[in-house]
Amino acid sequence: MPKAKDKLRSRRQARRIWESYHKSSLLPGIQIHHLDGNPFNNAISNLKAVNPEEHWLIHLKQGDSVALRGNFIQFGNNYLSLTLE
Repeated sequence: MPKAKDKLRSRRQARRIWESYHKSSLLPGIQIHHLDGNPFNNAISNLKAVNPEEHWLIHLKQGDSVALRGNFIQFGNNYLSLTLE
């Protein structure tokens, strides 16, 4: 399983790749979504710039687990479960 620091490094790299390709700086708060769900696939065709709400909704529709204020939320089959740590 990838370490958290590796995922963070990959996210930063994805942002730099997107900005370099589009010759534009992303505004603060804009996030990069990996279309295939693999945070290590930083191919430009796999990267989409989204605002945080849009990013959250994408993962909601996919039934993914997402972090919210340090807690993990699992969506799926019209239910929500919250894991408090």
